[in-house]
Amino acid sequence: MSRRPASPWIFLERDLLKSRAWLDLVGIAPQVYGLLRLRVQVHRVKQGRQGKRASFEMINNGQICFGYAEAQRDFRITSPRFKRALKELVERGFLDVAYHGGGLEGNPTRYAISKRWRAYGTADFEAATMTKGRRWTTRATNVDVRGGTNVNVRGC
Repeated sequence: MSRRPASPWIFLERDLLKSRAWLDLVGIAPQVYGLLRLRVQVHRVKQGRQGKRASFEMINNGQICFGYAEAQRDFRITSPRFKRALKELVERGFLDVAYHGGGLEGNPTRYAISKRWRAYGTADFEAATMTKGRRWTTRATNVDVRGGTNVNVRGC
């Protein structure tokens, strides 16, 4: 996938910022979510007409990388704090793990921005948790937005 220049904006839905799931986040989780959203590449799907809003879609959802080393080096987020933030974002429905990489092999974990948070606190909420060890259980798959699989892809 070719790299697009970073957008000077990030898009957060108003509903997200007013949701119970967002308001219940603690610690550094909101900041980590913001840093993940900085990596999202969007493009306009349809042009808005007068009185209509344009719609956008994420083109790299499922391919978003943000490693522990980068969090430590660039943002001074320790590994335990970063892990807690990721765990909380997954549990509340903001984030899914699209591909669980192996950091020591240089194969990064890839994340997908999720909208499961919309059902947080209701019976329809699809729970996802981080199990013991490094394995995540989510409803995300190893298939990216364009249908390709994310197998043994190095780097971001």
